[in-house]
Amino acid sequence: MARSGARARTKVKQRSKSRQRGLVKGGRGTNPATQVLLHKMGQPMKWDQIGFNWNKYLGEVMKKWKKFTHHELEAIKGDRDAFVARLAERYSLSPVAAKEQLKEFLIKLNSK
Repeated sequence: MARSGARARTKVKQRSKSRQRGLVKGGRGTNPATQVLLHKMGQPMKWDQIGFNWNKYLGEVMKKWKKFTHHELEAIKGDRDAFVARLAERYSLSPVAAKEQLKEFLIKLNSK
C-alpha cells in the first residue's frame, strides 16, 4: 500500500511540472496575464501593439528620439515602415541601423 501512495505522489509531481511548463490545460502559461509576463523576458514588444495604440506611445518615442516633433510622429500614424524611414532620415542612419534601434527600444518598452 505504501507503494501506491508513492506512485500517487510521483504522478502529482509530474503533473505539477507539466503545469509549470504550460503543457497541461489550466497550467501555468494559459492565463493571459501569465502569458504577458512570460513573454516579457527580453522579447521585443509586437509592433501591432504600438501601431494600434500609437498615440499612447508617442511620449515614449519622443523621449527616446528627441529630434522628432509631435506633429511628425502623429503623421506616421503607427506605420512601422514610415517610422523606420523617418528615423533613418532624421538621424542619418542606414535602414538596418534604424530597425536595430527600434528593436532595442521595443525590448526596453516591453520590459517596463
